[in-house]
Amino acid sequence: MTTDRNSQPGRDTKSTIVLAVECLKGSSKADEWTGDMLQTGDIVEEILIGSGSSSSGSGPIRYKAPFKNGKRGVQKILHNSFKNKETSIVVRVRRGRDGFAELHACVVP
Repeated sequence: MTTDRNSQPGRDTKSTIVLAVECLKGSSKADEWTGDMLQTGDIVEEILIGSGSSSSGSGPIRYKAPFKNGKRGVQKILHNSFKNKETSIVVRVRRGRDGFAELHACVVP
């Protein structure tokens, strides 16, 4: 994931920090990548961690954009999730102006 600055028409004239996805090829897994997975240019709107079956008894933890500390903050969230054995996540991304995708994934080292 990369951090990008983007200004949108009709919104505040200040720059908005967004977390966007950059898919890198060059691994043996690249051939398994399909269109229903994260794509370059997807903008991460929300991350939902856990299934709600944790010892706290509460539901999944929801993180919404803008993410505190950008890319570094998201990496910390995912690292802490993995350490706490909460590896089930849902990533909601925006594709283009009106498209959204909800992707189910697992946090791995």
